[in-house]
Amino acid sequence: MRKTDNKLNSLPDRVEYILEKDKYSRDNDFHLWGELCQLFYPPFERPIYSYREIAALLSKLPSLNHIARARRIATERTQNYYPEHWEVAKDRGMNRKAWLNYARKHDIPTTPQELTAKLQRESAGHSNIPAGYDDEGRPL
Repeated sequence: MRKTDNKLNSLPDRVEYILEKDKYSRDNDFHLWGELCQLFYPPFERPIYSYREIAALLSKLPSLNHIARARRIATERTQNYYPEHWEVAKDRGMNRKAWLNYARKHDIPTTPQELTAKLQRESAGHSNIPAGYDDEGRPL
């Protein structure tokens, strides 16, 4: 059963939902925190004018440490949602062999050559030049 079929009441469930939808959040906990706040917490009711109001607001939101812990729980529970870049995985203390297996399974480039090949495959047949114009933007 997919997480969207259940209620997303716990922080790890909410984090897992975001990790599934947004690959960039797998590498960046601050981005993950922002997405979590945007999706699951109400918007500001009025402008914030003082540091006291900022502190009161932040005290109602999960901390980055809680977000990182929830991400680790979701990753361990599913054996999925690893970082997209080895540098991030290495900083988090991940095993290189496990990350490489995950990267190969999910078509994540592990070398500059693989990245170049993937970008060429993805851009094949795509052009930023509108139909009916040459490379310099003149009508044909």
